Amino acid sequence: MQASDAERRALTPEEGWRAIHETVEGARSSMYVAGTATILLLWGVLVSIGYLAEYAADTLASDFTDDRPWLSAPLWGALVVTGMVGSAV
Repeated sequence: MQASDAERRALTPEEGWRAIHETVEGARSSMYVAGTATILLLWGVLVSIGYLAEYAADTLASDFTDDRPWLSAPLWGALVVTGMVGSAV
């Protein structure tokens, strides 16, 4: 049963602002925690793609990769940029 307006204790301005800040901080921290698994999964997939691409290039096109040892740098650069954009979203 709810108390009537006369029986309720009013919040002071300081208590009101503290309650607002605690609510916002709780929502913000839960958003960070909720996104952690997705971000870790994203990076795990990207690292797996990178290693799989390097393995495939070394196995299937070894002559091509022997002539171009710098090939892994653009691959990992593109994967890192993709991961950073995906983590920010």
